[in-house]
Amino acid sequence: MPNRIRLILAKLVVLVTSMLVISEIICLAAFLIGMQIFSGVVPSVHSAAMRCFVRVLLAGVYLTLLAVFGFSLGLILRQSVACISVFVSLLLIVPIIVFLLPQSLQNSIQKFEPSSLGSSMMSEVTKSEMFGAWSALAILTTYVVVLFVIGVTMFQRRDA
Repeated sequence: MPNRIRLILAKLVVLVTSMLVISEIICLAAFLIGMQIFSGVVPSVHSAAMRCFVRVLLAGVYLTLLAVFGFSLGLILRQSVACISVFVSLLLIVPIIVFLLPQSLQNSIQKFEPSSLGSSMMSEVTKSEMFGAWSALAILTTYVVVLFVIGVTMFQRRDA
């Protein structure tokens, strides 16, 4: 059984490393291409270049955390169809359902959704009812760690 846990951790290391590298490259490329397309049309980011660069890095971290989120769901559910359904539902369907609730409930629930947390991490200007970038990162990381621990625990119990 210890080899199974080592296998999960090895998969996690490969997933995090590859996703972090790929997502940071893609996010940086998208940012630079966007700057070229909009140069002269919108205000330049030179005055706040470091803050924008941090947001680009956080965008890559967000994508990596979503990958680990999906990996953790896979450990819990152990079926691809169920994992994809839950993942897509949490990221895309739940925000639509929350949108149909009264405004007071929307504000309370929406800021804790993974998609809203990602938006807060990547946005230079956030709404007053949303979390700041670092708070959103901490909350999303907590979600991922809790799901991963639950997934590893359930994996151990099933294989025991």
